[in-house]
Amino acid sequence: MSVAFKDYYAILGVARDASQEEIKKAYRRKARELHPDVNKSKEAGERFRDVNEAYEVLGDPDKRRRYDRFGTAYREAPPGAGPPPGFEEFDFGGGTGGFEEFLRQAQQRGAGGRGGAGQPGAGSGFSDFFEALFGAGFGGGAASEPAGAGRARGRGRARGRRGHDVEGEIRLEVADLVAGGQRKFTMEVPGEDGRPEVRDLTINLPRGIRPGQTIRLAGQGGPGTGGAPNGDLFLRVHLRPAGELQVEGDDLVATIDVPAPVAVTGGTARVQTAEGPVTLRIAPGTQAGTVLRIKERGLARRDGSRGDLRARVRLVIPEQPTPEQKRLYEELSRL
Repeated sequence: MSVAFKDYYAILGVARDASQEEIKKAYRRKARELHPDVNKSKEAGERFRDVNEAYEVLGDPDKRRRYDRFGTAYREAPPGAGPPPGFEEFDFGGGTGGFEEFLRQAQQRGAGGRGGAGQPGAGSGFSDFFEALFGAGFGGGAASEPAGAGRARGRGRARGRRGHDVEGEIRLEVADLVAGGQRKFTMEVPGEDGRPEVRDLTINLPRGIRPGQTIRLAGQGGPGTGGAPNGDLFLRVHLRPAGELQVEGDDLVATIDVPAPVAVTGGTARVQTAEGPVTLRIAPGTQAGTVLRIKERGLARRDGSRGDLRARVRLVIPEQPTPEQKRLYEELSRL
């Protein structure tokens, strides 16, 4: 009996005692390297699918525990499953050779059942071992059941597999972070086979969501099988690089351009906020680098309050002054 074993740790290039964060970083590194949009080779496509499969297991603490114990047979092992009496000495997570040897010896032990040496008896042997290991219904029936009844029972109890979770990115404007609410996006996300697919999504953005946080869309991941639910889609929020506003904690940061004469004599200047431009008063003698604060114009906090908008003054002088402007500046210079 041959059992194909995939070493998910080797596929991701991490140690068996790697932390969940190390596994996540390794997955992202491999996915970027092997993504079909970047690497067009057939081998890269196959490896990309293996990387996704490995992360689906190792990225889930419960699946990882079962994989460490049962190898690639973890799918059939329900949470908390363990070996039946007499099989404690086997190593379930030792790699291809160890796992196949375990199965071979398990089959040999089953062959010594009620059916006689070398012949499994009805309702005993290898099937009984797996019923004890994974629960009734895995395969094989009781001796009193008619032929095939155990297999039918196993099929009746077969459970579908939940679809795998998918990770993606979403780029937002600062105004989206401030206002929140429902937004429609057309974006490319990884599909079932690892290849990108375009989806139209409607997303409810929480007010005050920060760059780096994740939005979960239930049921928008990989499709489930056998009636099991789809996986989820997790979108990490990024801020669009272009824009006058930046995010620092709860506050928004902007630059306000102030002409040099206004900075000297005082006046007003306009600054952009997430809700639109506002006019600020500039005190006489304002220096470059001065920070002007507008209360409650930042990101929403959990307690319902908001951060502030901090506008840093940048002095502006004419790049091509008119003759009159140049004369006046020269006069100021003499004074």
